[in-house]
Amino acid sequence: MKENKNVSPDQDGEQMNDDKATSQSLQDELMKPADIRENDPAKSSPQEIIVPVPEQNSNIEHQTALMEVHHHGHVHEKKKWKEYLFQFLMLFLAVFCGFLAEYQLEHKIEKDRAKEYAESLLGDLKKDTISLNSHLKEIDFVAPKIDTFRTLAQTKKINNLPGGTWYYYARFTSFYFSFSANDATIEQLKSSGSLRYFKKIEIINAIAQYDKVCRTIKELYNYEQPIINKMIELRNKIFIAANFDSVMKFNTSRGKIDSFMQKEIKFLDSNPATLIELANFCQTSVVDSYYRRLKYQDALKLATDLISLLKKEYHLK
Repeated sequence: MKENKNVSPDQDGEQMNDDKATSQSLQDELMKPADIRENDPAKSSPQEIIVPVPEQNSNIEHQTALMEVHHHGHVHEKKKWKEYLFQFLMLFLAVFCGFLAEYQLEHKIEKDRAKEYAESLLGDLKKDTISLNSHLKEIDFVAPKIDTFRTLAQTKKINNLPGGTWYYYARFTSFYFSFSANDATIEQLKSSGSLRYFKKIEIINAIAQYDKVCRTIKELYNYEQPIINKMIELRNKIFIAANFDSVMKFNTSRGKIDSFMQKEIKFLDSNPATLIELANFCQTSVVDSYYRRLKYQDALKLATDLISLLKKEYHLK
């Protein structure tokens, strides 16, 4: 028995249209070049269809990152005060160590400079002690000769003694003493404020005392100079200066001196008043010489004591 299928005209027309479209599509496909047909995604094999996969891993990683950030922040809050304390202690330790290193370096520099100044000062003091000893000998030799001339002038007439005797003692009346300390180091210490490098107050006081007595000695010349100039002026009125030459040196032999003192040597002026005036200035000069001698002795003692202090403190020779 045959099955009778009833198809409406509309359905039949739609079927025909679909067939035509399919036929046209196949024709168009065949007209395309081979390479285009192969690359056409619409004609790809169903096995090559890529199905998108949900990004579950990405979400999991994101959630894990959020959890990790939250976890670390929580730990940081717990240890925050400890970290700040640790950082503070480390910073304090670094600053403190830097301070100690700088202090140690500065201390070493100051100690080295103190020793350098001590060596320089020691050299100056050694020169000064030699000079002071020499000047003390000169005073001990010259001052009595000036005093002898004063005594003769005030007790004897000029014609009562040989001219050579007057000439010998008169030649010392123009002599003056002038000690000049080697003060370059002390002046540098004062001007630059470097006395602070000497840590012992005993050394600083010794330097100050020695400098003071040296300045006192230096000022003596300003007072003595007018007297010396007046003595030279009066002496040149009485004596002929050329006759002093043979006995001017301090190391002149005693025999040569005795022979010279017995000579009859003429005077420019034998006026007793001029001789007495010269004797009066000689008296002042002798007093000044002995005062100067006391200051020289003070300076020598201070210099010697300071040398001992410097040698002991800085192990100098």
